[in-house]
Parts: sequence; C-alpha cells; structure tokens
Amino acid sequence: MVARKAGINRSTFYLHSKDKWELLQMCLVEWLDVFAAEPTGSTPPEISTSLPSLIRTVLDRYTARKGFFLRILE
Repeated sequence: MVARKAGINRSTFYLHSKDKWELLQMCLVEWLDVFAAEPTGSTPPEISTSLPSLIRTVLDRYTARKGFFLRILE
C-alpha cells in the first residue's frame, strides 16, 4: 500500500526498505541526524533545553509531512 500511495513500484520500495516500519525508522534516524548537525552555539545545551528543541523539531517535521506518515501507517 505504501508503494502504491507513493506512486512507485513495489519492487522499488522493497529495494530500499523491508517494510513501512523500517522506512519510518530510516526517516526518524535521518531527522535526528539533521537535528544533531544543526549548530547549537559554542557550548552544548543542557538536556533540559535540547530535549524540548528535539521534540519541537520532530513534531514540526511530522506536521510538515503529516499526509506522508498517515499514509504509511495505514
């Protein structure tokens, strides 16, 4: 269903991931890598400030791609 809704062939989908959960995991890892690479200033922020920032980033990116996630989680 993910491949059909994405407009690609199933074999193309399975060439890159074994299932929709692996695809979701790959997206989350990529987003966390992007977040980790973002400059944070000269000193690393404390967990109390970086965790809320991480959560906001994940939610913002989810919101921007909400339709995509809703389709793959069906």
